[in-house]
Amino acid sequence: MLADIYKNKWIWMLLRGALLAGILFHSLVFFTINKFYPLSGANYSVELLEQRVSCRVFAETISGGCSGIFIFGSILLAFSILRNGSLRDIRRWFGYSALTVFLMFVCTVPFAMIDPSFRGDYLFPVWGNTLVLIVLFILMSAAYLIKSIWLGK
Repeated sequence: MLADIYKNKWIWMLLRGALLAGILFHSLVFFTINKFYPLSGANYSVELLEQRVSCRVFAETISGGCSGIFIFGSILLAFSILRNGSLRDIRRWFGYSALTVFLMFVCTVPFAMIDPSFRGDYLFPVWGNTLVLIVLFILMSAAYLIKSIWLGK
């Protein structure tokens, strides 16, 4: 049982690392696009717009892939914890989730503060992943409650 807890911790850290790398990459590329390919100014052209859009699509694809890996892994980890775990494991999972949300904001808020015109765009990946973590926590809590009532565990 103790080995499963440590295994879950390492899996959670790998999932979090993939997510944070994707969000940081998205923020860096988006910040670079906004500074080196501005939409306003005298040098606005169709080529500039195409370069900007292609860079943004690339960054969103990488970030979306990392988020997908994180979400899929988190769902599998949640089922593993529900099947084998206790309330302590769910509380620990909540702590890891809260730390992940905090670190997602750490990866995006500095860029959003430096670039006020596109402040909201930096936070889109954070909101989506935070919503997934909240829904998973609610479902895990409800499933644990049902499991403890019906099975008496």
